[in-house]
Amino acid sequence: MVAHAQTTAFTYQGHLNTNGSPATGSFDFQFALRDAATLGNNIGSTQFVAGVSVSNGLFTVSLDFGAAAFDGSLRWLEIGVRPTGGGAYNLLVPRQQITSAPYAALALRASTYTGTIQTTNLAGTIPDTRLSTNVALLNTNVNFTGTVKGALFSGDGTGLTNVPGRIFEVIPTGANIQAFPNFGFLCTNDSTAVVVTLPASIRIGETVRVAGSGAGGWFIAQNAGQSILCGQLAQNVGLSWHTNGPLLAWRGIASSADGSALVAVVNGGQIYTSTNFGGTWTARDSARAWRAVASSASGVKLVAVVNGGQIYTSANSGVGWTARDANRNWTSVASSTDGNKLVATVNPGFVYTSTDSGASWTARDSSRNWSCTASSGNGSNLVATVQTGNIYTSANNGLTWTPRGSSMAWNSVASSGDGSSLVASVSSGQLFISSDYGMTWTVTGPSGLNLWTSVASSADGNRLAAVINSGGIFVSQDSGANWVARAVPSLAWQCIASSNDGSTLAAVATSNPIYVSSLSTTTVGVAGGLTGVRLSAVELEYIGNGRFIPVSFVGTIRPK
Repeated sequence: MVAHAQTTAFTYQGHLNTNGSPATGSFDFQFALRDAATLGNNIGSTQFVAGVSVSNGLFTVSLDFGAAAFDGSLRWLEIGVRPTGGGAYNLLVPRQQITSAPYAALALRASTYTGTIQTTNLAGTIPDTRLSTNVALLNTNVNFTGTVKGALFSGDGTGLTNVPGRIFEVIPTGANIQAFPNFGFLCTNDSTAVVVTLPASIRIGETVRVAGSGAGGWFIAQNAGQSILCGQLAQNVGLSWHTNGPLLAWRGIASSADGSALVAVVNGGQIYTSTNFGGTWTARDSARAWRAVASSASGVKLVAVVNGGQIYTSANSGVGWTARDANRNWTSVASSTDGNKLVATVNPGFVYTSTDSGASWTARDSSRNWSCTASSGNGSNLVATVQTGNIYTSANNGLTWTPRGSSMAWNSVASSGDGSSLVASVSSGQLFISSDYGMTWTVTGPSGLNLWTSVASSADGNRLAAVINSGGIFVSQDSGANWVARAVPSLAWQCIASSNDGSTLAAVATSNPIYVSSLSTTTVGVAGGLTGVRLSAVELEYIGNGRFIPVSFVGTIRPK
């Protein structure tokens, strides 16, 4: 027998960008092997590779997680990077899926062998004549009798019957049915919604499909601990609101990317944080004349400004805060998605930018009555409004600014993730939108003049929201072409914030509780689920930890 020892190390080649351009220089990398595309568990030990030379964005490293890490299950690489010796690692998104074995260990040949052979790591071709007569060959037709378990079969199922996952083959005759993985269910009941309960046991990547042709529609029921991430299903955001938190002089509010982590500030009070979509709130720091607050995508890095005081930053979701810069009449603040690049405004004063999470600040442009600012996700494209003046935009991290629009009493502005779509409000005026990075502006919103106080935008710029002082909350789901008033009380609304997909909105008003409308996920457990009307359909994929995501859908679907 001839045998060759093989290693479990493999080579990973990647491409690194900084600020949208290929990186060049020396960087430290960390590589963690995960069992899911998001969240999930570590597999093996995290690999650290220091001083990697990156040229024009390209780099190559050697990694070794051991043979046990690759057991046939799906694997993803979570990559962190920093300049060599540069402090904390920045995680790159998305995680990179390992789509094939990084190394195939082969036993080259075996001429003769006696005794028991361990099959681990054996590879090669066995002649048909060497196989047992009990082994079915692919080039012959074989008839099976009795019960055949198909756990190890693969293929497209052509010619087979009663096999899940091929078509919408189950048509429930009753009002309740237990779903199985990789099955589709067509609900035809005209009088009652068919309840399809999700599988209690399902593997990551498996799906359940439900469609309704009957007038009764359908309802997808959940088991304990299950939920459906349904932000993209929400055709109508802001329909229902819940209130929590004390009745205080709320001034500003900000949201994490998924809407779960919220932070709000009180004028003459404290900072409050929530980690459960506004269900409960915790008081932080001290009572100050807080004016505005901003959040990173994760909700971990926060920044807040005090009118007549300093800037304060937090690197632990608001548990602890550090005073920054000097006492100024700060009016607003905005953050990049990673929380590293910040922009803040002073009235009267300058625009200030920071590239180190608020540790240091640099004055930009000229002294004006700056009222509000917003940032793209990468912090490169910035926009700021002047209380009685123009809108100003910057495409280089605030280094230079260009006046846009007309001279008005601008008081609020919001940006899409790439900075191309903007929405701004005028005090005692109207709403304006721009789809070309602020170069041109078009009036939008309800007719007439209103006391607009705040605007918010989803990451794609399609879903917008705005509030009126002593008025209501308005939303648009078509980039500002049409606006609809939501059923909320007429309050002294001060600020509104949005999650990245626009499914979660959070708004604050003076001397009232905090209002939150969230359709980003169904209620966890048996109390939650999805409702679909006739001619609606959805396919749900299981992603682990009790959570499902829609991979396709049509029609009107409502979360519960």
